[in-house]
Amino acid sequence: MNFARLKKSVKQALLLLFVEQKILLFSTYFSLLCYSFQNPKNFANMNKKLKRSNNQIVGGVCAGLANYFGWDYTIVRAAYALLSIFSGAFPGLTLYIILWIVMPLGEE
Repeated sequence: MNFARLKKSVKQALLLLFVEQKILLFSTYFSLLCYSFQNPKNFANMNKKLKRSNNQIVGGVCAGLANYFGWDYTIVRAAYALLSIFSGAFPGLTLYIILWIVMPLGEE
């Protein structure tokens, strides 16, 4: 097996791994989304406002999103961490900082 064929095989394997990771992330996001639609308490208070939570680790953004959608804090924080890691950290960090600035602090 020559070097060019080996290089092509490695490229194909890495591409397949990348595609599998994106499919896994999408299926996780889709599962969380389906769970939120199955939970009727998520639609009980649709006129509430999106606010940062006082139950915060850094800025309260993930906890505020969890409060708004009626999800568990831990699931939202873990999903954010995984999404940030697999997207190269920069988009996740930028989005977090923007939401930290834009979202008002809640009065819990």
